[in-house]
Amino acid sequence: LGRMEEAETCLQELTKRFPDNRNVRFDRARFYDMAGDPDKALKVLNEDFPDPESYPQVPMLKLGLLLQQQKLDDALAFVSRSPSLQKDPQALTLMYSAYYGRGDYPAALEACEKLRALGPGSTQYYAVWYFEPLARKKMGQAEQAEKAFRKAADDLKALCLEHPTQVDFYLYRALCEYQLGDLKEAKKLIDYLLAVKNDEAVLHLAAFEIYSAAGDAETAEQHRRTAAELNP
Repeated sequence: LGRMEEAETCLQELTKRFPDNRNVRFDRARFYDMAGDPDKALKVLNEDFPDPESYPQVPMLKLGLLLQQQKLDDALAFVSRSPSLQKDPQALTLMYSAYYGRGDYPAALEACEKLRALGPGSTQYYAVWYFEPLARKKMGQAEQAEKAFRKAADDLKALCLEHPTQVDFYLYRALCEYQLGDLKEAKKLIDYLLAVKNDEAVLHLAAFEIYSAAGDAETAEQHRRTAAELNP
């Protein structure tokens, strides 16, 4: 606690000595975030950076703080009006997940389109191959969704051969096969992934879904418990 107070005092002194130093002001907001005080961090950030776009790291930090405060509506609104976050794969993926979870599938598809437009510079681009047909399936566009899942599974198969260590490609391929009803292939893929990397909750959650669909309740429950332990 004493060291935290010393650090806070030091940052306050630096802010007084260098009032126009934006790096110091950003570090002050980040300090409160790291100290577990998102309310204070957001207050400092809003005061020192009324225009979040004026400092490159501010939009993402502000988004994270809003999420810590469980202000999802404010977070979504902020992403919608932030030019930099509209080009950020992580922020757009958040938008998709939030809208999908709320059942706003047209808005989820819009987030997919923005992600796709950014090009294959991130793993989120390939996530769209799974996310988009998933939303269309929920909208009742079953035939269109199935075609997209099939194409995605085939394209991801080729990518898995080219990049055998890329976990995300195997995960999305397994999920596509799961959606297509090929549970044997889906199980083979997820088992391979877990043999290589078994410390990620998302992989065990995928295994839970796949084994549940396959009727193996015992194995499914084991994966559910492991996912909960890894991400309590």
